[in-house]
Amino acid sequence: RGAEVPDIIVGIGMNVATRVFPQEVDQAATSLALLGAESLDREEWVAAVAHHLGERLTDFVEQGPESTLRELERRDWLAGRTVQVGDMMGVAVGIDEYGQLEVRDDMGAVHAVVSDEVIVPGRSRTERHEVGS
Repeated sequence: RGAEVPDIIVGIGMNVATRVFPQEVDQAATSLALLGAESLDREEWVAAVAHHLGERLTDFVEQGPESTLRELERRDWLAGRTVQVGDMMGVAVGIDEYGQLEVRDDMGAVHAVVSDEVIVPGRSRTERHEVGS
């Protein structure tokens, strides 16, 4: 809002040690343990995540949203991948200036996704990601 930074609320959900998931989410869910982080110290992990988020927030406040967007672009795993968002299939093309996922449909139109489940088909375990809230 002008020169004033609005409140920012960040929520993170992470499955840490779960190895078996209910059937309805088994193909979509994963955990740090299943990804190889067997001996993860949760307190160290939370401290590291909080520290990293604090650094990113400082960058955002000092340098504005452009620095955050550049960082997101460097790490955007979805960019260039075929995704399904709701009933739409398309290619993830990036993140817009509002932090919304941009998806190009088969007609060439780019849609900004505010909030939805994003499915990356064709992987050994179909990957799902939540966008927005």
